[in-house]
Amino acid sequence: MNLCTFNGSQASPLRHLADNRGVTPDPEAPSEAPVCSSRGCRNTATWMLLWRNPRIHGTDRVKRWAACDEHEPTLREFLTARGFPCQTERVG
Repeated sequence: MNLCTFNGSQASPLRHLADNRGVTPDPEAPSEAPVCSSRGCRNTATWMLLWRNPRIHGTDRVKRWAACDEHEPTLREFLTARGFPCQTERVG
């Protein structure tokens, strides 16, 4: 993966960092709509950030953070500032 590739249009300004990262681990499992992973946000996610920490995980380990339109830039910036490879994809 490249450093945070982006598949979609730009979203709104930066605000919060993630702390609620409880996204369904199996993307094939049926579930309710994902909720934004940004701290304190309960909005329905419209983006999924697929990322990993290359210092501790190989290319086979990918983590997922859900993001609403408002918080997608914040979460993406948080990851890229640390040099974590990630991709940003639209949910749905």
